[in-house]
Amino acid sequence: MTLLSVVVILVSTILTTLVNDYLPVGGEFNEDGFH
Repeated sequence: MTLLSVVVILVSTILTTLVNDYLPVGGEFNEDGFH
């Protein structure tokens, strides 16, 4: 894994978390477990 791919994964994870917090749709995914 290159440093760039690690950064992309971190950014996408943070963005997904923020979207899930602000959009009602994201709540379902959090309960089911994204891991």
